[in-house]
Amino acid sequence: MDSQHAAEQIHAGLALISLSHLATWDGHLRKFHPTEGEEFARATHAVDPTYGRLMSWLTFAVGSEYLLKGICAVCGLNVDSGVKTVLRAPERGAAREAWVKDVVASVAATDKVQTYVMFKALADRSRTIPEDVSEQDFVWTAMKLLGETIRNRDAHQYMRNVRSAQFHAVADVFIPAFEILLREVSRRAAWVFQSVAV
Repeated sequence: MDSQHAAEQIHAGLALISLSHLATWDGHLRKFHPTEGEEFARATHAVDPTYGRLMSWLTFAVGSEYLLKGICAVCGLNVDSGVKTVLRAPERGAAREAWVKDVVASVAATDKVQTYVMFKALADRSRTIPEDVSEQDFVWTAMKLLGETIRNRDAHQYMRNVRSAQFHAVADVFIPAFEILLREVSRRAAWVFQSVAV
C-alpha cells in the first residue's frame, strides 16, 4: 500500500469513527473524544430506533479497521495479502440472464484486485508499532477485542443490545489504543494529518 493510500485509509477511518457517534475526532488536538452514553443513545435512536446502535458499532468497527490498516502501512508494516480474482458485476444495461449463465458456467469476466490483511492479522502487526512493551501488549489486546469480539460478531449476526456491556470500552480501551498508535503516526509521518478534514 503506498503512502497516499495509507493516508486515505486513516482519513476514512477517522471519518467513520466520528460518524459512528461513539467518538469524535479533534483534528487540531489529534485525539478522539468519547461520546457520553445518553448522547450516544439519542444519536443512534435518531438514526434508527431499533438498529441505530448496531449501525453505529458496525460503522465504528469498519472505521477502526481502515484506521488500523492505514496506521500499519504508514508505520512501514506490510498490509498487502496478495491479489485475488473476484467476480465482476455485469455491465450497465447488460442482459442479466447472460451474465448469470456465464457466472454459473464459470466463464464470467473477473477482475484482479489487491487484497489486504484482515483485522486479526492487523492486530498482530499493530503490536510492533509502539516502542514501549506495555503499550505493545495493550494495543494488541485492544485490537484483538475490537476485531474478534465486536467487529466479527456484529458483522455476522444481529443481537439486540449486545454491545451495551462494551460501551465503556470505547473510552477505556479503544480510544487509548488508537491514541498510542496515532502518536506513532504523528512521530513518523505527521504529514498524514495535514489534510485531514475530519
